[in-house]
Amino acid sequence: MNAETPDNAMQTASPDGSALLGLLNSLNLPIWIFSGQQLVFSNKTAQAIALVVGHDLIEPAEVPAYLLRAIAGQRQAKRCTSAEEIGYYEHRPYADTPPLVGTLARHDLPGGQVTVTLQPSVYPEHEAPPYLREDEPVSKDERERQMALFAEYNPNPILRFDSRGTILSANSSAIQAFGELSGRVKLGDLLPQLNKLNLSQIISAGERLVIEHRIGLRYFDFLVRGVPELSAGHIYGTDISKRKIAEEAAQAECDKLSTMLSDIEEGVLLVNSDNSVIETNAFFCRFFAIDRGAIIGKDVFQLTAQLAPKMLPRVRQLIDDFTQLKRTEPYVIQRQYRDGEVLLRVNPIVLGDRYLGLVANILDVTELVAARKLAESANQSKTQFLANMSHELRTPLTIINGFSEVLLEKSFGPLTEQQEHYLKQIQSSGQHLLAIISDLLDLARIESGRLELDIKDCDLGLACREVMLMIEPRLRANVTLTQDLPAEPVIVPADYLRMKQVLLNLLSNAAKFTYEGHVNVWLRQTADGAEVGVDDTGIGIGPEDLDRLFKPFEQVQEKNTSSTQGTGLGLALCREIVYAHKGRIEVSSTVDVGSSFRVILPKAG
Repeated sequence: MNAETPDNAMQTASPDGSALLGLLNSLNLPIWIFSGQQLVFSNKTAQAIALVVGHDLIEPAEVPAYLLRAIAGQRQAKRCTSAEEIGYYEHRPYADTPPLVGTLARHDLPGGQVTVTLQPSVYPEHEAPPYLREDEPVSKDERERQMALFAEYNPNPILRFDSRGTILSANSSAIQAFGELSGRVKLGDLLPQLNKLNLSQIISAGERLVIEHRIGLRYFDFLVRGVPELSAGHIYGTDISKRKIAEEAAQAECDKLSTMLSDIEEGVLLVNSDNSVIETNAFFCRFFAIDRGAIIGKDVFQLTAQLAPKMLPRVRQLIDDFTQLKRTEPYVIQRQYRDGEVLLRVNPIVLGDRYLGLVANILDVTELVAARKLAESANQSKTQFLANMSHELRTPLTIINGFSEVLLEKSFGPLTEQQEHYLKQIQSSGQHLLAIISDLLDLARIESGRLELDIKDCDLGLACREVMLMIEPRLRANVTLTQDLPAEPVIVPADYLRMKQVLLNLLSNAAKFTYEGHVNVWLRQTADGAEVGVDDTGIGIGPEDLDRLFKPFEQVQEKNTSSTQGTGLGLALCREIVYAHKGRIEVSSTVDVGSSFRVILPKAG
């Protein structure tokens, strides 16, 4: 078949052997044909890859191992509709060219022959290889027969055309892809992109181009190559549907990610392992007053030098640590930027032992910082007010309590029964109010960081016994005070008076909310320090109230009543005093069963 074939006599069989030989040698697609394990043909591109490794030549008889693996196994005559992928391959034909990357594919032919092609995802840029095989073991006729056989059974579309766009020949895969090809079908009908090109120029100049085209649900890369010696052009199609589906899925994920990033009210910057910015969002652009186009693709060091030059040394060190996997945890810093405050979080992206890049988040915390400072100022004002008012109230209360005590001692004469009753009420209420004011003063000191502790060797057993003597008169008639205290001293470094204050609060609560049963005080020395606790058989505390038990001014309401007792300061002070000793306080409780409070103190306060 030649270029003079009329339009109505288009050949739908395989291209002839000589024409196909020219086609195969013009392709940058590596092709090998084997008979058994004997290599009977390789085109020029295949020879360059198989025979040149770096600058060393391989003898033609030495078939590369990856090709032998490709043809190993059962071979049978069949018309392949798709290539059997046999492995990923990457090789650099020359030291100064990009690597050839693709998938080796095997195609079985009748007669026990096998072809192996490398379907590249990156086309090599070289033209003729420096070394060609000259000792082909088969005749020219046999080779042309093999070429025709290769074309017919090749799963990829192969076409030959002339300068008028007439399709001279097409293999079965081309007919399967494009449909029945009659003499009236022109090349431009199949590949409309070629209508804008000069086919005569392509053929005469031996030009080569790759066209991506969709046929139905399949995508192809068509390599169009002019062959001046044959006054014709050849087209070799490679099915890239899987790649396109993967690319579209990846693009959909990228679009989804971009949409998500655009809705985030914080700056986001994605950087790859080459330190190039690959994505950002609108918030980042607005915050730094910079166009997105000026960010994407820019070197992250250059961008840092432009937006925050003082951070450049730190960013260089971070990325160096990330790259060498010296640091895999996020880096977080808050610092002033212009007239505000920003929170910067830099998180490396690591897969196994490979550093893939980083994601940086920038949060404008100017308003949060201002709100925090305002709250701290208000809290300080409240603390100062409590301290001032407490001092102002404490002085007259001390006088009232003092005079009531003098009168009760009858220093100024006898009292009637009613007068004595009223004076006891005055004294009791004054002492109660004075205790509340003392708690407020302590709370104010704690919040302002001015609580002073007199740390000495403290005998907790002695403190427990003294507090028990103070509490026992307050117990109800059917409540027993018990103790489990060791005979030997239990010594820890602590403020003795503050420890008594903690124990007094715990025992006071136990006495207040226990209507029958017992209140027990226990103490034990531990390897890490000491533990002291108060158990009772009181009304108990529900799980919903445990979280707010130690908050200032929070009170737990008694069951079946709307009343509460106390100011809600006692347990809050207990916790803060124990924390000041580097200890902790724990509680467990069951409604209608009782409560257990445990204070753990370390050896060193």
